[in-house]
Amino acid sequence: MKNKGKKKNKVLKIFLIIIATILALIAISHTTITIKTFVNYDYNVKVWKEYNHTGIINNQWDFKKLKYGFGNVGANGCGAVSVYNILQMEGKNPDFPLIIKQFDLCGENVFGIAGSKPSRVIRVLKKYGFNVSYSANKSKFEDIAKNSKYSIYVYFGIKDFVPFGHYQLIYNFDGEKFDTINITGKYTYKEITDIDNTFFTMMIGINV
Repeated sequence: MKNKGKKKNKVLKIFLIIIATILALIAISHTTITIKTFVNYDYNVKVWKEYNHTGIINNQWDFKKLKYGFGNVGANGCGAVSVYNILQMEGKNPDFPLIIKQFDLCGENVFGIAGSKPSRVIRVLKKYGFNVSYSANKSKFEDIAKNSKYSIYVYFGIKDFVPFGHYQLIYNFDGEKFDTINITGKYTYKEITDIDNTFFTMMIGINV
C-alpha cells in the first residue's frame, strides 16, 4: 500500500512539474511577444518615416528594413501588406507600422517567421469596417474572387522541405484577368491559384 502511495505521489509531482513548465513557457512566450511588439513598433515608426512612401506597396521586398515579428516585411509581411494596400486603395490613409503592430501582438505564425495567420488578416479587416467572407473550399474560390471588390488568395506549402506561402491581393476582374498587387500585374484566375505543393489554401473576399 505504501509503495502504491509513493508511486501516486511521484506521478502527481511529475504531472505538476509538466503543468508548471508549460505555464512558464506560455508566460515567457507572451512576455517575449509583448516586448517584441513594442520594440518593433518604435523602430518601424522611424523607418517608415525614412521611406517616406505614399501609395500602395507593389513589392514587399522594397520594405525589408521594416521588422515583422522576428523577421521582416520583405520575407514575412505579405498579410499585413495586403491589409495596408486595401486600406490605401479605399483612401483611408493607413498607418503601416500600426498595422504591423496588430499582427505582431497575436497574429503571426512562429513569431512572424512563418508569416501571418489568416484569422488575424480577417479580424483586422473587420476591425477596419470591411465586410469579409472567406472559405477554404476550393470550389468557392473563383466565385468569391469575382464577386468581391477585393480578394486575397492565401496559400501555404512545402517544396523540397522548404516552407513557403503568400497573401495575394486580387481585384477588378475584367472578364478574363484580375489586377493583382504584390505580386503586381494582370493574371487569370488559374495563373493566380495554380500553385504546386500547397497544403493549405483560402480565399478571403472583402467588400465595403
